[in-house]
Amino acid sequence: SEGQAIVEDKISEVAGSLISAYDSGEFYGALQEGPGGWQKWVKNLGKSLKRK
Repeated sequence: SEGQAIVEDKISEVAGSLISAYDSGEFYGALQEGPGGWQKWVKNLGKSLKRK
């Protein structure tokens, strides 16, 4: 099922990283930098999680 594929893809790791970034203010800081800052932050998040 679709849900199983999401769970197997370890979406919980992505969610955990997003929550941590939100709690630390890192997420908000990336948004304040505008599209370029946001894009850089998302790319770095993907690298840290070994995702593309």
